[in-house]
Amino acid sequence: MADTILIHVEASAMAGGDGSAQRPFASLAAAQAAARARIRAGLTAPLEVHIAAGLFRLAEPLTFGPEDSGTAACPVTWRGVGGRPILSGGRLIEGWKEGTINGRACWQAYLPEVAAGRWWFTQLFVNGRRRLRARLPKQGFYHFTGVPADEAAKDPGTHFHAAMRACFAPGQLAAWPDLADVELVVPDHWYENHLRVAAVDETAGIVSFETKGWSRLSRDETNRHTRFRVDHVAAGCTDPGDWWLDRAAGVLHYIPKPGERIDNTVIEAPALERLLDLAGDPLDAARRVRHLRFAFLDLRHQEWEYPRSNPGPLQSAFSVPAAVRLVGAQDCSLHACRVSQVAGWAIEVLRGCQRNRVSACALHDLGGGGVKIGHEGGLPKGWVDIAFRGMDAEALGWGPAREAPGGLMPGRDASVASATTVSDCSIHDGGIIFHSAIGVWIGDAGRNRVVHNHISHFNYSGISCGWTWGFAPTFTVDNRIDGNRIEHIGHGMLSDMGGIYTLGLQPGTTIRRNAIAHVHSYGYGGWGIYPDEGSSWMLIEENVVCATKSGGFHQHYGRDNVVRRNVFAGSVENQLTSTRHEFVRPFVFTRNLVQGAGNGNLWDGGGGNAASIDHNVYAQEPGRALRFCGRSWDDWRALGQDQASSFVDACMLDIDGAEPAIGDSAALAPIGLTGEGIAAVWSEAGPRLRSVVPASIDGLPAETEVARAIIEPRLWPWAAEWLGADDTSHPFSSLPSHATVVSSERHPISLTVENRGTAPGAGIYRLRVEPPDAASIAGGNNLTFELAPGERASFDRQVIASGAQRTFRVECAAVGDGLFSSALHLLVVSAPQTMPSLSEVPSASGLIAALATLPPRPLAANPGTLVATVRSACAGRTLLVLVDAEDTRPSHADDPWLGSSVEVFIAGQRMAPYLQLVAAPAVAGRLPARVVLPKTRVEPPEVTVVSQTTPRGWRLALAIPLSLAGVDPAAKGFAYDLVVSAVPAGASDLARRHLASELNPYIASTEYLAIILG
Repeated sequence: MADTILIHVEASAMAGGDGSAQRPFASLAAAQAAARARIRAGLTAPLEVHIAAGLFRLAEPLTFGPEDSGTAACPVTWRGVGGRPILSGGRLIEGWKEGTINGRACWQAYLPEVAAGRWWFTQLFVNGRRRLRARLPKQGFYHFTGVPADEAAKDPGTHFHAAMRACFAPGQLAAWPDLADVELVVPDHWYENHLRVAAVDETAGIVSFETKGWSRLSRDETNRHTRFRVDHVAAGCTDPGDWWLDRAAGVLHYIPKPGERIDNTVIEAPALERLLDLAGDPLDAARRVRHLRFAFLDLRHQEWEYPRSNPGPLQSAFSVPAAVRLVGAQDCSLHACRVSQVAGWAIEVLRGCQRNRVSACALHDLGGGGVKIGHEGGLPKGWVDIAFRGMDAEALGWGPAREAPGGLMPGRDASVASATTVSDCSIHDGGIIFHSAIGVWIGDAGRNRVVHNHISHFNYSGISCGWTWGFAPTFTVDNRIDGNRIEHIGHGMLSDMGGIYTLGLQPGTTIRRNAIAHVHSYGYGGWGIYPDEGSSWMLIEENVVCATKSGGFHQHYGRDNVVRRNVFAGSVENQLTSTRHEFVRPFVFTRNLVQGAGNGNLWDGGGGNAASIDHNVYAQEPGRALRFCGRSWDDWRALGQDQASSFVDACMLDIDGAEPAIGDSAALAPIGLTGEGIAAVWSEAGPRLRSVVPASIDGLPAETEVARAIIEPRLWPWAAEWLGADDTSHPFSSLPSHATVVSSERHPISLTVENRGTAPGAGIYRLRVEPPDAASIAGGNNLTFELAPGERASFDRQVIASGAQRTFRVECAAVGDGLFSSALHLLVVSAPQTMPSLSEVPSASGLIAALATLPPRPLAANPGTLVATVRSACAGRTLLVLVDAEDTRPSHADDPWLGSSVEVFIAGQRMAPYLQLVAAPAVAGRLPARVVLPKTRVEPPEVTVVSQTTPRGWRLALAIPLSLAGVDPAAKGFAYDLVVSAVPAGASDLARRHLASELNPYIASTEYLAIILG
């Protein structure tokens, strides 16, 4: 191949150059025209445009189309030489004069384009340093004092109920003359509102807004008054470094810092909304930008703000544009470039992009985030309407909505994987303006590689992957988040964040060998690794996570993730959390080192019981009492968890130094961890290029890509889920809260497997029931498959519960490389039954004796010990109940359900509203039995309660008129459940056992016992 074709450009060159080294072009436009001419003639060698170090002020974005493309053999590269040339979208502000503002000496510059309405900016850079707009308060936030009464009356109590007005304290706001250009920034949960002010009533202390945001404005996630900051207000221009732009007069005011002189200070403001644009056709593969490279460039000074009608999106500031945009681009790259001093994101890779790379780049001083990788199929229309209010999402590069022509629907359509690589970059100090922006954001897109980056100092999450809430199909497949160093995230600004945060189904995704530290939220939720909202089928391994506020690992809900060989250490609150209990297994948690929970809760949340947790090492300082989902270590293990795990009464990991260090690691040998291995994860995380950056992206370590099968296993308690190929929707975007089977009846279960990978896959899934006596499976236990990429197969079976257990698990064990096992947790309910009948309601003194002869029903859990026996009958329209409880520590509580108690739930029928009452037994003869309606704390006189102490606990009998629950006198039946709370032998805590099923009866009456009245 011939030598590389070179075109030279130099900012200080004389006009009329020919692009040679001796006579370089003086403008980027001239160099681009010459490059296009060579491309049109046909490339026989790589072409490089060498841009000499210097400053290029861009009058418009540097835009590249298909006509600027290279080929795989002859790529086109725009390269900085002799240092990084600066490509600036900013303007030098000159003509400064001395003046005053708010009684302070300042500099003033008249800007006629601002006065004429042709220029506006929200950033200013002085001698290369960002200066913040005048704001109040100078540090932190004010707090609203509430909302007006009419706003409060409309508030349903949800945090997305937006108010149009709020109340403020004296001195916080005023009817300033520049109110039209004032912006209130309101952080709340995981996002922030950018609100424009319509009016301020100083007398009433009420501020009104032009448009609704997303926040209640009365209370935030900590139940404190909502925070706010006043941005760009003349009254706040009082301190050195403050600046304010007077739109009407076109005058910029700046209060200089000590040492700055009016005659030699360089002051710049951005004027372009985009600096570099790769603009191919996202819907026409023949019109893509291809094999175009950029190396060693310094891009600065991009401007952007939301339209006045747009308060910002609900998450991740993802609708904020970037300084560098790729649309319809393939096999392009940015290598060793710097993007800084921008209002929005640094780089965005949007619709119609494949196999692009961002490597060894420095992205910092960012108003928004670092790198954004958009959806493969287009945004859901709902997000277009919400997040892009007053904007044109399609023109911004997102393509048509997924429901529109040209859009792609997951589960219905195929897409070409984004396959973007972000590697060896330093991404830091972001979210300065748009606080919820992220270091690296991946939407609904697959086969992306985010590897060996250093991400730090963001106000929300470090890396976010996925954009689907629940269990609907996604394009988010086979993403690799490996070897990154993520630290100093949150800064107490927002809540509900993770060093690494994921959403939706993610088959084939790995989160591996990342080092995560110092994640601190404002309110709840400063986690290290945070699988949220349906995150499923991910492998999370060999990460080291330490020094978080809320814990190293938290899964809200999802299924079948594998969490193994990680280190989670040093949390202010809990260390590990599984929030939602669903009928799918959330994860397998094995061979991890877990150390330290500031509040003593190593495990927390309602979903931990459904996970498979074993072969771990737990470490804590000596003598510290620890809890596992509210239980002691012994009670936790009695549930079947952590049977082969160990508990070490010592802190094994020192996290106070520069890097975590293991002292004696002998206790880690059984789980396959070593001190050296943990240290290697920590030291190797982050960019691999610690000294010299290769001159070309081709000099980087190659990312290993091996074609592999990725099998997505969907095990469900219903018939096979897939609809016909012409269906446009999917029925299971979210799951019911529970799954039940009726004892002795056949119940469908199904397994659907789909190969989401790039190579053929084969294997076996074996069905089994645990405990084995709980149920049998009809139709065969072995499910064998062979699938080409994109193929799927379904298997239908039936499960028959024996009635021997209240709950059981159907496991789908994988046999084959790289397969994920799955499991269902099923509740057993009884078929409608006829209750024993008595001829009349016994007297109080004879109530216990009349019921004691009836057959008892034991209340126990599997695994677990007997808590109580229950006998029930009806006498006419009165429910009679006798409970014999095994209780080693009978107790009363102010809230009776928090002590020894019987809770009875009655509804006219299943799914109907229910009545709840709580009865507390007599305790050692000192406290009498009592019964209350918990919602009102009234003791209903219609209910008879009788109690006795027994050698093993207590006995309590109730007679409850069904009319109290609103049961129709002519009804042929009703629905009924009961919960007994007691401390059985061998237990250290109060145990709660249900009569009808293990479903919490507070949720709904759907699974109560259906009683037939004779």
